[in-house]
Amino acid sequence: MSENNETNINTVISDINESSDNITNDNNVNLTLIHIQNMVKIIELCSGRGAFKANELELVGNTYNTLVEFLKNLNSKLNKE
Repeated sequence: MSENNETNINTVISDINESSDNITNDNNVNLTLIHIQNMVKIIELCSGRGAFKANELELVGNTYNTLVEFLKNLNSKLNKE
């Protein structure tokens, strides 16, 4: 990923984070646990196939760890009930 592309992506992410309180789901699109589980599987497949460049690994790894921790915490909470 070039530095310009990375800067543009970071700008978009920053803009989304700043305005996330104002985002509504007008298209009735839902993110489910199945989607999150699939994201984890996709990251595993892509990393196993060498699809990520070295400078992208930290972002991918942090995202993966966050998704896995979210699923573990949710699973823990569901097992307590």
